[in-house]
Amino acid sequence: MFITAMASFAWANVNPTNYIGGVSFRPERDIPNLSGKVVLVTGGNTGLGKESIRQILARNPAHVFLAARSEQNAKAAIEDLKSSSSNANTDAKLTWLPLDLSSTKSVQDAAGSFKAQSSRLDILILNAGVMSLPPGETDLGHEIQLGTNHTGHFLLTKLLLPTLLRTAEEEEAGSSDVRVVSLSSIGHNLAPSFETILDQKKLKRCNTHARYGASKVANILFAAELARRYPSIMAVSVHPGLIATDLYAPLGKRNPVAALGSRVLGAVGTPVEAGARNQLWAAVGAKRAELVNGAYYVPVGNCKVHNRYVRSEEMGKELWEWTEKELRKGNANPSTAPGPDHKEGFLERTFQPHHAHHEQQQQQEQKPVFERRESQEEMEIPAQPKPQHHRRRSSTLQRLKEYMGNQDELDEAGKTYAKLM
Repeated sequence: MFITAMASFAWANVNPTNYIGGVSFRPERDIPNLSGKVVLVTGGNTGLGKESIRQILARNPAHVFLAARSEQNAKAAIEDLKSSSSNANTDAKLTWLPLDLSSTKSVQDAAGSFKAQSSRLDILILNAGVMSLPPGETDLGHEIQLGTNHTGHFLLTKLLLPTLLRTAEEEEAGSSDVRVVSLSSIGHNLAPSFETILDQKKLKRCNTHARYGASKVANILFAAELARRYPSIMAVSVHPGLIATDLYAPLGKRNPVAALGSRVLGAVGTPVEAGARNQLWAAVGAKRAELVNGAYYVPVGNCKVHNRYVRSEEMGKELWEWTEKELRKGNANPSTAPGPDHKEGFLERTFQPHHAHHEQQQQQEQKPVFERRESQEEMEIPAQPKPQHHRRRSSTLQRLKEYMGNQDELDEAGKTYAKLM
């Protein structure tokens, strides 16, 4: 199973047909001035999150919040980011925001701390994540990967939603550009059935790769549903590519075959600097008109219009309501209840639908049925810009062949990936 999963990951990143329709994007060239913008990046102390902050800081934002668990690692990252030559003259504030996504109390405290320091939020990059962990649970009893990658981010976004919506409303008419970018992965293809994802007992019995896939499915569904409920916010999910980051470290420690997979990653993986491009493009590089609200993108800027999780309003709605219900249950548990700084009914008020969602529902109900169908079709199959072909990856493909052994094994990996898509 592991070899098949790694082959699927690798093939997805060297298969040229998966990149047709992508765009040319270079952060240093294409990110505009971000003067006045407030940005929050989870998992900003390392890897893709840190690189995203590095590029954003160079464009003069008003304030960047680096959300991370470890104070030591966060402060070390901040010192490094501030000392970077490209950021030496920036006036932007860079602030550590303590955040442990597996703890509802920590998420609530982080949201409260953010709102005490900023009255606006323009860009929220839900970058943090865990992968291929041994069995474990969050404080809600959720499987550790789903609970960290999805539930924690869901709660954080809900708590920051009033600030996001207020920022969107404060923008001049027609120029609102508030964005939420959720990091998913092509690993969503490894997920079990949707019913299993919502059944924590069944999900915990799945292997670690399936559990990781479940969390990545949830990231796609969440972004699509957020876009449907709050269209003034541009919400998308992205796959960064096969990136050589610390996320894969747990694999090699537990399994000798996994260690070989890490060697493959070193041979064909994209460096962090390039790996952050897709999320940077979606968050600050692309013009708003170039994005499809709720869509899922692979590197760089390639909209996968036929992704079944983006298209399924039923699954998006069910996951949203299930997550809210689970968080309410956690609020009733003394071990996970909000701290003394939070007033009674804190989570209940958080999960009351915002007036913007009510207004959208009323507008949809007032539309004739045939108009609603047309608008849904337009969202599902948007007109895409003329494809710009990427440079051929012949050298990368050759290195992959060497690790896979022969052309037959590589072809078999491609067939496996095609079935998963």
